[in-house]
Amino acid sequence: MAKTKKVAKKATLKKDLRAHVSQSLESMFKEFESIVGKRKFQKNIKKASKILVTSVKPTKVKLAAKNTEETEVQEPFINNEVTDKSELAF
Repeated sequence: MAKTKKVAKKATLKKDLRAHVSQSLESMFKEFESIVGKRKFQKNIKKASKILVTSVKPTKVKLAAKNTEETEVQEPFINNEVTDKSELAF
């Protein structure tokens, strides 16, 4: 039987952000843990962090910045000189 290496999956942006938000919420509302109870407190923190992170979408800022550096924008050629006055008549 062949042995395969298990590759640890890289956490996604939402998971990282959700963990950070839940950690921040826990530190802010630490005094409520004794009032509500540890289990209920953890459950509510989990729900709140999930709600706060639902609308987050990864942005492609690096990709957009890279594309603008590589491409050069050329200005369109505009001939402002009119040589024949018949061109002005419609």
